[in-house]
Amino acid sequence: MKFKTLKTSETGKKFAAIQVKMHEAHVAVVALTEEIGANQWRPAYWVINSGISALFFPEDFQVPRHFKKLHSSKGGGYMPRLDRLEGKLLQTKINSLPMVQIEELNMYVGFKEKLFKTIGCEFTNKEYYLFTLEDNWMFKAPDDCEEITVSEYNRLSNNK
Repeated sequence: MKFKTLKTSETGKKFAAIQVKMHEAHVAVVALTEEIGANQWRPAYWVINSGISALFFPEDFQVPRHFKKLHSSKGGGYMPRLDRLEGKLLQTKINSLPMVQIEELNMYVGFKEKLFKTIGCEFTNKEYYLFTLEDNWMFKAPDDCEEITVSEYNRLSNNK
């Protein structure tokens, strides 16, 4: 199922607020990764474009001893070692980063989130916020949201 809502609608204003929060969270992650010398990170689990679940450093970077290498089965990267003071302090900073929880996004459109289910969003259209759910999920959209066809969704998502 695909939906649109005007940016000026009540639901649109909620999407705007979460978009601001997502931007602030992203800026905070970028600042922290630059501070410690990482050039990439993997977002935290169960959040949207925020938090840190792994840090990646340039190949020629001497990774400090207060980092542990994560197993490649978990996607690789590094995280702070919690048995070292520097690692504990850095993990405290990571834990204090602003984050946007998946449940927040679901809540804004009234989707009663089930384990491993979240709406998908498109923020690039000038006039509308777009969102999508699986067809077999039980959902009643807010009154200010309109169900649309896949072709209209695709057209609107490309209308930057």
